Amino acid sequence: MSPRGRTVVFGLVLVVLVAILFPAVVTAKYVVVIDDGSHGFEKHGPAKWWHKVRGIGFGGDMFWTWNNKNRVDNYVVWRPNLKYTGYYKVYVFIPRNYAYTKNAYYEIYHAHGKTVKKIDQSRYYDTWVYLGKYYFKAGKGYVKLTDKTGERWATKKIGFDAIKFELVRENDVNGDGFADIIIINGKGVIHAILTNGNKITKAEWLGNPHGQWGWSLTSQQDVDKPLGVGDINGDGFADIVIVNGGGYIHAILTNGKKLQEQYILEILINSGAGV
Repeated sequence: MSPRGRTVVFGLVLVVLVAILFPAVVTAKYVVVIDDGSHGFEKHGPAKWWHKVRGIGFGGDMFWTWNNKNRVDNYVVWRPNLKYTGYYKVYVFIPRNYAYTKNAYYEIYHAHGKTVKKIDQSRYYDTWVYLGKYYFKAGKGYVKLTDKTGERWATKKIGFDAIKFELVRENDVNGDGFADIIIINGKGVIHAILTNGNKITKAEWLGNPHGQWGWSLTSQQDVDKPLGVGDINGDGFADIVIVNGGGYIHAILTNGKKLQEQYILEILINSGAGV
């Protein structure tokens, strides 16, 4: 392949990777909470088995029903109608009473399919419980909880309250939901400049790849080119992508506090054996 051809291929790879790493830019924290009684809270099943309690739960009220062992009579769907496509952290609010089944099976319907998370409601007391991080398309996806628990019939109360969807920024280094900035200084040391959506809050030292993995990453050298920031491994924290002098694309993973590991993300792109 000619030098001109290699340059075109390299440019195409950059365009494709940037499109993957930065599918959308959202400047403010985006959180959707669906509480009982809110639009998007869909209650199904015989009315006689539903019980509403006031003075308890998120927003001051909640619903509960008795459990079934092997069949479904009553269930709730939380439908958030999300504005943005992306990864979301999903939480459920467990109130301090009327929620003591050990087998609440939350069904999360997302862009990659269905995931079931079993939560022991009896362990929690007026708190948000993390169900995981999932990829949702805009306007799509929901969470469902039924009265089927596998426990002996009508021995456990199942609580139905609020569910929260929190958009994860692909360039969020510390996991607070706000976009951050990656800086590589002249010595190859990587810093994260943290923001709260309105202003810079502080700078966080992440580490030096030269000290950890034996190769240098500096802004003076042309051999290591910072390419982008994005969540490569799906843990909710922003990672760093670079292209080294040999044309290999590396992913430098972070956990919000420091550099964790690096691996080759793509094969040689500066030769005909590449992309």
